[in-house]
Amino acid sequence: MSLTFPHNCHVGKISVHPANWDRPGASLKEDWYIHYRFHDPGFEKKYPKGYLVKIRGMNDQKSIAERRRVTRDLIEDEKGKLKTGFNPILKKIVTDVQQDYLVHPTTPFIRALEEARNLSKVDRGTKEGMKTVIKYVTAAAISCGLHNIEIKDIRRRHLMKILQVCGEQKKTWTNELYNFYVKYLGMLFKPLVKAEATEVNATNGLDLMKKTERVKAILTLEQRKAVDAYLREISFLSRSPQTRVRAYFFWRFLHVFFHSGSRLTELLKVRGCDVELQNQRFKRTIKKGPTVREKPTTIKDVALPYWHEAMADCRPDQYVFSVGLVPGATSIRPEQVTRRWKLYIKERLGIEVDLYALKHLNSTETVDAAGDQAAADQNGHTSTAMVRKIYDVGRGTREHEKLKKINNPFV
Repeated sequence: MSLTFPHNCHVGKISVHPANWDRPGASLKEDWYIHYRFHDPGFEKKYPKGYLVKIRGMNDQKSIAERRRVTRDLIEDEKGKLKTGFNPILKKIVTDVQQDYLVHPTTPFIRALEEARNLSKVDRGTKEGMKTVIKYVTAAAISCGLHNIEIKDIRRRHLMKILQVCGEQKKTWTNELYNFYVKYLGMLFKPLVKAEATEVNATNGLDLMKKTERVKAILTLEQRKAVDAYLREISFLSRSPQTRVRAYFFWRFLHVFFHSGSRLTELLKVRGCDVELQNQRFKRTIKKGPTVREKPTTIKDVALPYWHEAMADCRPDQYVFSVGLVPGATSIRPEQVTRRWKLYIKERLGIEVDLYALKHLNSTETVDAAGDQAAADQNGHTSTAMVRKIYDVGRGTREHEKLKKINNPFV
């Protein structure tokens, strides 16, 4: 196959790895993918052999017949995209005649979701959430033959079917995960409606599932001591210098995070110029929904030594907690911290509590010491509602103790 496109672009042969995918002997153990090269004269110097495109999406299928079927569907889907003028390098449709659509109403469903993700003005974490949802929605849509429906024709019934198949394909599918998918699909449809790619937000009318509000697990005092002692021990006694350094900086960061009241995304964005050690303040940027605001945050006396250490070699333009949780030019992702917590605390110490338990625990102790408003101020909340409802995990125990002491006899 050789297709030609606007501006003298063309595509080479669309192939599949393994080469014997449609013949006897093909193995499910191999990584299957579709591949071809896209040639654009405007990128000839950068990609002299053509831009290599690889497409996966069939490897979730556990039988040869199903994997071949999905592979054929993906090939046809890709050909359909290319025929519309889609340029894989630019990741958008290019035509000889300039169109005034950001996303054309005839764009296939999955391609439209990807375009919507590119148009969305959200933070990096939300974009990653969108990417994950699109990945599994794509697999489900291909399985039930809904991936090529034009975005203008997608309706609620299609999403209901796709979500049903998602639940069948994923190993773990809970009411909370279903609600997560509905929420993110709704966010993806908003820019599509705004761009007039579709007149309908197909998530409207999708009922959310009931979810169970579970008691949040927090670290006991003994567990906190164990975490602190373990990280300090390997910081000084590990045979590997690299392990000692990594453990020590992680230990220091945990103390800063615990006392900061910040979310990981906020703390990891703090630069040297945002910190005033003399005034015991640092400035963090809080993003919640469409609102972005800067929040001066108190550095507690107990946390000040850790901040002094962290700031010792930090320039004003550097992130305080960059690669390795030391000053640097790169803003790291929260996953780099949570992976360390999983390794050191969950796997090695066997403490099955999430890192954010530290934020909840600090909020509870702040309420005990200074009240709801102080905890709300430290967490960057505009009211005490979130503290009372979510972060103050000791509220139930506190109220329990008060109720026990109410002396109101029947007679």
